[in-house]
Amino acid sequence: MLTTEQIEENLELMANTIEAFNSLDVAKTMDYLSEIVSLQATATETQASAKYHLLQAINAELDRQAKLLKKNDIAPSIKKMRADSMCAEWHYIYEKCARYSSNISHTIDAVRTKISYLKSEMENARYS
Repeated sequence: MLTTEQIEENLELMANTIEAFNSLDVAKTMDYLSEIVSLQATATETQASAKYHLLQAINAELDRQAKLLKKNDIAPSIKKMRADSMCAEWHYIYEKCARYSSNISHTIDAVRTKISYLKSEMENARYS
């Protein structure tokens, strides 16, 4: 499992790699495809680690609430909502991880589309 610092480093790496597609040079397209595909495993581990930390934070908050409350007058759904809101930072990190994982998959598809387009352009150039 990754530490918070490793998760943050991986999020930065994912963001930079995804954004690099915008200015991708034709000659570097295949290299970029390899780079973005290899990032999938990192994204998966980062997302799983963030989810683990989120669940730990929620559990700790629920424990904290249980120790403070003498009576159990509060509905479980309210307790869960409070725990979730107290763990807002981890929810943010987890959602960011999930979106970057999704963006990586979409970027891979976009790169493959670009490669197909470039191949057809090269083929058409041969017949021109």
